[in-house]
Amino acid sequence: MAKEQVQRQMIFTTILVDDATDKINDGVVVKRYQNPWLKSEVGLRRAGVTFKMTTTEQQEYIDVLWMFTISLKNIVRLKQRTVV
Repeated sequence: MAKEQVQRQMIFTTILVDDATDKINDGVVVKRYQNPWLKSEVGLRRAGVTFKMTTTEQQEYIDVLWMFTISLKNIVRLKQRTVV
């Protein structure tokens, strides 16, 4: 019987990506499952890599999006006032 290969899949966070990037930049060879980059070229992400934001990053993303939405609504409101 052939043994099934166990695939290791990591869920990358910003900390893990930064750690892998620092190791690659320092010349350390990281294992394939620990490397989010294609052919160790930083910035070129492999297909199928799973990334999950931390709760802090999610909250920051929501805050920025909310402020952008409010700002955009205010700009539209001001433009409508000046047109009339």
